Amino acid sequence: MEYMENLSEIFYWLYIDFEELSKSAAKFNYKSEISFEGSNLHYLARIFR
Repeated sequence: MEYMENLSEIFYWLYIDFEELSKSAAKFNYKSEISFEGSNLHYLARIFR
């Protein structure tokens, strides 16, 4: 992941709230939906066209 001039090691999980995920997906003509909701605001999302 890269943010501004910061580059991180590879990681396999991304933590972002669903509203922000949906906005970012829509910006690139993708749709998103929650597939599963768990406790502590955890969720599994699907991003698709």
